[in-house]
Amino acid sequence: MMQRLANAITSAIFALAAAAAFSLANAVTAAPRLSGPDLTPLYAIQGAGDSSPLARQRVTTLGIVTGVTPEGFYLQDPTGDGNPQTSDALYVYTRTPPATRPGQCVLVRNAYVQEFYAKTELSQIGAIEPSDACSASTVTPVDLPSVRLGADPQAQFERYEGMLVRLAGLDGYVHGPAKGYASGEVEIALLDAKLQPAVRGGRIFHTDAPQQAALQYLSNLLGAELPAVNWGDRIFSADEGRAPLIGVLDYNFGKYQFLPLPGTDLRVEPGALPDESAAAASESDFTVCTFNLHGLGRGAEQLPDPAAYDAAAARHARFIAETLAGCTLIGLQETGAPADAEALARRLVEEYDLPYIAVALPGPGTFDPDFPLTNSFLLRSDRAKMLAVYSPQACTDQDYDVPLAGRNPCPPGQFPLFDRPPLVLDAAVSGAWGEDFVLRVVNNHWKSKAGDESVNAPRRMEQARSIAAIVQERLNDDPAAHVIVLGDLNDFYDGPALGLLTATPLGLVNALSYLAPSDRYTYIYNGASQALDHILISPNMVQLLSRVDAVHNSADLASGGAGQDKDTQAVSDHDAVVVQFRPEGAATIAGNAGFANIVVGLEREGRPMQFVAVTDRRGDFRIWDSMPGAVTLHYWPPAWLEIEKPSVQVQLVPGVTTLDPPSARHHSAILAAHAAAFVPSIIAAQEP
Repeated sequence: MMQRLANAITSAIFALAAAAAFSLANAVTAAPRLSGPDLTPLYAIQGAGDSSPLARQRVTTLGIVTGVTPEGFYLQDPTGDGNPQTSDALYVYTRTPPATRPGQCVLVRNAYVQEFYAKTELSQIGAIEPSDACSASTVTPVDLPSVRLGADPQAQFERYEGMLVRLAGLDGYVHGPAKGYASGEVEIALLDAKLQPAVRGGRIFHTDAPQQAALQYLSNLLGAELPAVNWGDRIFSADEGRAPLIGVLDYNFGKYQFLPLPGTDLRVEPGALPDESAAAASESDFTVCTFNLHGLGRGAEQLPDPAAYDAAAARHARFIAETLAGCTLIGLQETGAPADAEALARRLVEEYDLPYIAVALPGPGTFDPDFPLTNSFLLRSDRAKMLAVYSPQACTDQDYDVPLAGRNPCPPGQFPLFDRPPLVLDAAVSGAWGEDFVLRVVNNHWKSKAGDESVNAPRRMEQARSIAAIVQERLNDDPAAHVIVLGDLNDFYDGPALGLLTATPLGLVNALSYLAPSDRYTYIYNGASQALDHILISPNMVQLLSRVDAVHNSADLASGGAGQDKDTQAVSDHDAVVVQFRPEGAATIAGNAGFANIVVGLEREGRPMQFVAVTDRRGDFRIWDSMPGAVTLHYWPPAWLEIEKPSVQVQLVPGVTTLDPPSARHHSAILAAHAAAFVPSIIAAQEP
């Protein structure tokens, strides 16, 4: 069940305890009937509240199996208690594949009632036995109400947790592309088509709480075949979304999932996602990238099979060579070990004639046999050279169980902070501008959001403070130094850990701030787009910024490259971020024209007109890679729109020039204004 968090530890402990005290039955055996007082009805276990009134107690219960998963099954009382506020079903967790089958009446003996991440379930089972004591032979699905925008999902759906339900039909747009897990589960997040117009710009971000609460989640846990859909695809049931669907409503890790029964017929109408690529650097500029490799290592839970590893490495190399256009300097996260970075560099040299060298140092996470992780760099040796590299560890009063290869590097009573220590690189980049451009780049992979955020978030804050000290030390030595902090920071664009670096006194600038808001994401979680990968630059580098790009070739796509046309798509679960610098200076235009599909052109005296941008769904546009000086900006609106001043003079300054929106009116508004003025005159003319 999405690999069930902490399954390797918690479930093992439960299994050992159960083996010592009970006879856990994965095979269903014959059993005598029990009398009524010996049974606790399923609806009594669920109760009418958010959690079970019998939590941490042992019960024996009876019901009909409605669905089977690789780790358990759903059990429902076929009659119920008649209370619409009480679920008549729950999940029985067996840890291993059960021998039960849908439609079977079974008795679950001496089971432990637990709230697993707020989901009521039975575990540590004494025995699972067939029975003929069920009050009916079948379960009738109940009608599930439609999702309402802004409604509390728990208030709407808690009373159906674990029950067999019926959807009147399914017709929605994908916001969380098909995501596959190692357990075999596939999940899709979608929004009802009727609610899609309420999403500004068409995309749900993690800050859009009402829209996120209205998302529906589909899972294949019961064996239904789910299509490999991407963000923006329309997914619907037969008969154009009007055919009803039957399945189980489950609750998993903070969200309600609809589990269609096997054989469910789902159709897809593909959306129109662009195939994005970064701009290649010229002799007058250079590029800096950050990219999470999604566990490119040989650990037991990564790619231990040589053929699978080779195929993944080939896809990553092609992505770097083609989609990232041979980026000058790349900060990589989730390299398995330094040897994996070196192998990737060799492949880029041999197969693409790109002279990359790898820079990596081992850290505590490097030696994890299951999922080794190491930060690394790739440098184009024809453009950049390494001056120095080191990987500092920080110490903390809190023991975060960072593995130690040898002695504890911290003072007595303190413990290491990073299991993936930052990699700090001093480099010099050459180009047509003359003297080498020297910069310090700090590559990071901060603590993830998976698990307990009450522990994770403070740890990220400590990690941010440690990085802030590294940056401040460099700026103390040379206030004019060029400094970049990049990586998978696992903090949102407006998150508190990033705030430590962007606030005074450091005042680093997040390059994503120059992107249009609808473009400001690198990851999708539970259907919500968010930025976890960042490139922060010292303020003196803003005037050199010629382009920022979040290359959306992975986050929007079904995981694992399923159903994609190119093997450079969906190579990770994170999008790469690319920043381009021109040491001799650059100018960027950031604007919003108020409406979508307005063509924006830029004209500079003595040069031909450039059609350089089209406004997005929110009306935003960006013009990159320009030069300071006087220009004329031209707007060409669609036929249904009128712009008061379609041409404006703009003086571009080094860095980013933000424009005021032009005065624009929709033709329907113009007609309405004319009608409002015309109707009173008619009335006045008819008065005696």
